[in-house]
Amino acid sequence: MQSIDAGTFATREDAGIAVELCLDPSRALDILTFAMNSAALFDFVRAISGCEHIGHFAGRIYRFDPSIAHHDSWHDDTAGDAGARRLGFSLNLSRERYCGGTFQLREKARPDAITSIENTRLADAFLFHIAPELQHRVSAVEGSASKTAFAGWFIAGDIDLRTMLTR
Repeated sequence: MQSIDAGTFATREDAGIAVELCLDPSRALDILTFAMNSAALFDFVRAISGCEHIGHFAGRIYRFDPSIAHHDSWHDDTAGDAGARRLGFSLNLSRERYCGGTFQLREKARPDAITSIENTRLADAFLFHIAPELQHRVSAVEGSASKTAFAGWFIAGDIDLRTMLTR
């Protein structure tokens, strides 16, 4: 947590999808990336999700600050090179409770049937399927406390982990 607190967050924009703050390359991101790329974790995730091959995990540490106009619109994480993404993951790193920042998931064919997940306690985590027929988003954060999370994807393609670590 000290590495996150000492780090620098920069605005990151996914055109037409989201605006958020992302932690610049850091020791905290490297440690989480290394931990998430464990063969034992891949076995566990495959067992509970039914997902076949997982080649690697890629993620980021992001923050939604209620004093900044952050947003996340409905999207499916399958466009372009994201087609190899199989499962999404989110881990709450916020030390204090925040309001909003709710993860929402829906089927494109049933846009009014929304499943919501509030992971507002430190270390709350969840997995979700990535598929062309599913969309997800994170609602705005309100009040005075920010949401900080480690989020990313279990991806089918293999990669040398050393190329992902920043330090």
